[in-house]
Amino acid sequence: MLYKPRSTLLRSFVSVQTAVGDPGFYGTLMFLIYNHGEFDYKIKKGDRIAQGVVFEVIGSGEYNGSYQESE
Repeated sequence: MLYKPRSTLLRSFVSVQTAVGDPGFYGTLMFLIYNHGEFDYKIKKGDRIAQGVVFEVIGSGEYNGSYQESE
């Protein structure tokens, strides 16, 4: 999955730095958000800051790395 910033933030000069989501990953996602503008921009709990673009993956296996969070 690719995570892309919402256009609302981009129009406000706020960038969202993301990474590629591995197949099978679960846990907490963390993004770097940077305000390039000259005015404050407030993000409230529950605001949509990014959207995921899903791709079918064949033959790569699932993520089982050390960053998995246990339940």
